[in-house]
Amino acid sequence: MSLAKNDLEQLGTFISSLRSYNDNFQSQWSRLDSHFGSLREVWEDANVTKFTESVGWSDVERQMQNYISTSEQYVDFLKRLYDRLESYLNV
Repeated sequence: MSLAKNDLEQLGTFISSLRSYNDNFQSQWSRLDSHFGSLREVWEDANVTKFTESVGWSDVERQMQNYISTSEQYVDFLKRLYDRLESYLNV
């Protein structure tokens, strides 16, 4: 049983770390995306289109949003698993 409790503690630590990482990632991504949006407003030559299309900025934006959404689902899944394990161990 002590192994299960230890695993539960490690799972809780991982969930906390993942949640913290995701919060920080989302905050940093929002800040970067906002800065790029501001840059687009003043960057009026053809290079802005060249940059966004050749580098695939819109693909990057879509992938970042996908990561954020998916990682939130991972955290939710792991939290439910944690709660079930905790309940089982406390019985």
